Parts: sequence; C-alpha cells; structure tokens
Amino acid sequence: MIILDQKDRALFTQPGEDLFMYTHIQLVEALCSFQNPVSTLDNQTTVITSQQGQIVKHGDIKCVLNEGMLIDCRPYEKGCLIMEFKVLKTFGECHGLNLCVPVQAICDGHPQFDDE
Repeated sequence: MIILDQKDRALFTQPGEDLFMYTHIQLVEALCSFQNPVSTLDNQTTVITSQQGQIVKHGDIKCVLNEGMLIDCRPYEKGCLIMEFKVLKTFGECHGLNLCVPVQAICDGHPQFDDE
C-alpha cells in the first residue's frame, strides 16, 4: 500500500493539472519589460519575459505551456503554468529613464496601484 501526502506550496496552487501563481512586478517593469526567473516544482528555472513595448497590466494573465503538473496517464505531457501579474507601485531601478517622477505623480492615490 502506498500513501501519497500532497504538500501545499506557498508559491503555487493547483487547479487540476495546471499550476497557478501570482507574480509581483514593479511598475517600471510593467511599462518597459522584464525577465523574471521562476523555480518550478522539478527544480528547473523558467525565465518569464515581456517584450519591450508590451505593457503588462495589473491582473494580466500569462500561460506557459508544459510547465504544470504531469497529466494522468500521459507521462510525457504536463499542464500549464498560469501566472497572474500584480503590478506594484514601486519604482526601484528606472534604467536611466527620467520617467519615474511623472509616472509616480500620476499613480499616487490611484486605487489600482495601492501597495499590496
């Protein structure tokens, strides 16, 4: 008899064969682009990127194929890694751009950009 004890992960939730996670990014990353490494359950690192010119909005969802859980009875297929982006009103590095002060003035007090 084999008993499996499934552990809850702080980073992922598991709706079926897919993995779901929230990813927090800074506002400047949402506007300019980013590369975000994610450690998967099998100790691999997948780099999630946004292309320059592609704006990521608060609540946007990105799906990465074949990075989820193994699909039952199909040992070589995996579900998806589904990421929901939470854009934080933090500015960090502005990559030499003089946009931080005007953008911060626009975002102050806007309910969508309350720090979480």
